Amino acid sequence: MVFATPLEFYRELEKEDLPVIKGTLDPCDVCYNSAFAGARGLWKLRIEADRELRQAEMWSVVAGKTEVSLQAKDIG
Repeated sequence: MVFATPLEFYRELEKEDLPVIKGTLDPCDVCYNSAFAGARGLWKLRIEADRELRQAEMWSVVAGKTEVSLQAKDIG
């Protein structure tokens, strides 16, 4: 792990060849937002899915830093 200032972080980030994603990242946003029904609404599932995705991304980074290959098919 390397600690850096925001400026140092973004300078290092510019050296990376990162993919560029165009278009809508979440085409179902309206569907999720329209289903507010208390505890039975989709908002609860949406929050849980966001947490799971964030955790999967974190572990993917950790695996990448330790030279372990982590593919989507390995996450289940």
